[in-house]
Amino acid sequence: QACNRDQQCGGGMCCAVSLWIRSLRMCTPMGNLGEECHPLSHRVSTS
Repeated sequence: QACNRDQQCGGGMCCAVSLWIRSLRMCTPMGNLGEECHPLSHRVSTS
């Protein structure tokens, strides 16, 4: 589901930049408590 803000996503979800399309933001499951809300936009693997 495309989104512009976290509030557009359901509970336990946040609006994160897509791994494949930089200009597209998608509702993504949040990480565990204390983790970054937008894991896909900040944790791109380089391995």
